Amino acid sequence: KHLEIPVDVLDSDVIINLPKMKMHNLTIMTAAMKNIMGILNRENRRRMHMHDIDLSIVELNKIIKPNLTIVDALSIRSKAVFGKSYNFGGIIAGTNSIDIDKFCCKLMNINYKHVKYIRKASKMGSRNIKIIGDKIKPIPLSLEKPLFKRKVFSVFFWAMHSIDYVYSRFTNKSLIPFYNLYFGIRPVIVKSRFKGDES
Repeated sequence: KHLEIPVDVLDSDVIINLPKMKMHNLTIMTAAMKNIMGILNRENRRRMHMHDIDLSIVELNKIIKPNLTIVDALSIRSKAVFGKSYNFGGIIAGTNSIDIDKFCCKLMNINYKHVKYIRKASKMGSRNIKIIGDKIKPIPLSLEKPLFKRKVFSVFFWAMHSIDYVYSRFTNKSLIPFYNLYFGIRPVIVKSRFKGDES
């Protein structure tokens, strides 16, 4: 399988990654490594969801290695978008995406070995993490999702993107905006309901 990466990214002298630390229904958590998916267009992100998203995240991070990652951990949501928000007040910065994600897991009381893409990436080589700056206490509860729920979401995401793939080949359109609007996977702005000065 292959992914199409924007040439501007490949030609960049410096890449700065600015992820939000949060939970994710499919991959348990998301921070440095998964945020790199944002450089891809919709078609390539769909390929990642259809063909082992965890392995795809690892392979993508072998190619795209940010010079600096600054993680927004001011608050953490128990779900990717609509979950309960926990005030955390942290900013995490580093140069190694794998180490950063391991540290983020620790802060969210998650065993990083349960996060498949971090576990896979760790096999490429582990190292001791040097932590400097203010000490941050982990959230006093576990946000890790049960395995059954993760399996259900995995099947749902695969089916959603598979249907969208077939539909787009016949219509040259995507069903993702429809999913977003009617299933609440992502928030959307409904302009007809907007009041105020649009300028």
